[in-house]
Amino acid sequence: MKPLSLIIPVFIRAIAVIFLSCSSLDAALHITEFMANNKESIDDEDGDASDWIEIFNSGPESVSLDGYYLTDDSGALTKWKLPAIEISSSGFLLIFASGKDRRDPAAELHTNFKLSGEGEYLALVGLDGNTIVAEFGSGDDPLPAQFEDISYGIMQGGGLTPAVLIRSEQEVKVLIPSNNSLGNDWTSFEFSAEDWQSARMGIGYDENSTYSNEFGTDGNLGNDLNGVNNSVYIRAIFEVNDPASITELILKMKYDDGFVAYLNDTLIADANAPGGLTWNSEATSDHSDNEAVVFQDFNVTSFAHLLNEGKNVLAIHGLNGGITSSDMLISAELQGKKITDPSLGGPGYLAIPSPRGYNGDTFEGFVGDTQFSVDRGFFDE
Repeated sequence: MKPLSLIIPVFIRAIAVIFLSCSSLDAALHITEFMANNKESIDDEDGDASDWIEIFNSGPESVSLDGYYLTDDSGALTKWKLPAIEISSSGFLLIFASGKDRRDPAAELHTNFKLSGEGEYLALVGLDGNTIVAEFGSGDDPLPAQFEDISYGIMQGGGLTPAVLIRSEQEVKVLIPSNNSLGNDWTSFEFSAEDWQSARMGIGYDENSTYSNEFGTDGNLGNDLNGVNNSVYIRAIFEVNDPASITELILKMKYDDGFVAYLNDTLIADANAPGGLTWNSEATSDHSDNEAVVFQDFNVTSFAHLLNEGKNVLAIHGLNGGITSSDMLISAELQGKKITDPSLGGPGYLAIPSPRGYNGDTFEGFVGDTQFSVDRGFFDE
C-alpha cells in the first residue's frame, strides 16, 4: 500500500486535470448569434418563425453539450437543460427559443422559453449549473432592444474572400416539361435528372441574334422550346466545402422574362412569377432584352444555412412572357463571400442573419429619427 503522502498529490493532480479540461471546453463554447424578433429569417419544423439561438464551438475538438443549460433569467440559471448532443470543432448548433420545450437530440431543439425583443438576459451555463460560459445582457452590460429580423451576436468577420459556387457557363440539366407529372419533386436534391438534356448556361432560344452570345454549349433550345412551352426546368449541381464559412450569398440572374429559383428544394428568389406555378406557366410581365442581358443581383444570404457540405442543387423554373415570344433567356451565377479567419470579435447587431454560419461584422446601433427645429407645413414667411 502506498503512503498517504504519495496518494494525495496524485489525487490532487487528477482533480486539476479534470478542472482544466472542463474549463478548456467551456472556453471554446460561445453564443455567437441570436434573434429575438424573428419574422422571416428562418422557420422551425412547424413552419413557425420562432426566435433562435446559435452556439459555436471554437475549439479543436468536439464537445458534448449534455448537462449544459440555456436561460433567459439570471435568477434561474438551469432553466433549460441541453440534451446529449455533440457540437463538432468549428461547428454550430441552432436552437429555437420557441417555448415548445423539445430535447430530442435527433430532432430539432426548442427551449422552454422565448426571447424578448425588449432586450433581456441570455446565457449558456456550465455543467455545474452555476458557471456562466457565455452571456448577453449582464448587469454591467444590458442588452439593447432587438429589432425585427435583425440578429445580435459577436463578430466573426476576419479574412473575407470571394467564393464562386456557380459560374456563368455551369453545366446543367434541362427539361422542357410536357405535363405536370413531376409536380415540385424536380427541385429537390434527391431527384434524378440523368435522362434530362445536358447543356451549359445560358438556356433559351432566339429567332434573331440578340442572345446569341448568351447561350452556352447546347443551351440554345431552338424550336424544341420556341412555340412549344412558356416554361423550362433547369438544375445545376454544385459543391460547397465548409458551408458554415459562407457569410454572403448572391444569386445573379439574366432572365427573359421571369424565373423562380430554389436552393435544395426551398424557394429563394423569383421575378415576374405567377402564383400557383404549373408546367406551362408564363411570366406575368416582360423583361426587356436590354435588361435581360445584364445580371440582376438577388441577395439570398438568409438562405445560406440551406447549403450542404458537398453536393447541392440550384433549380430554376424559367418563364417566358408568351408562347409567341421570339426569344427567351435564363442564365445564373451563384456567388458569395467566405471567411478564412473566423476569429471572434466584439458584440453588436448583425445586418444579415447567418444561422448555422459564421457572422460578418457587427455594428452598435441604428441612426435615430431626424428632428427638425421647425415642423413641416406651409409658411407665409
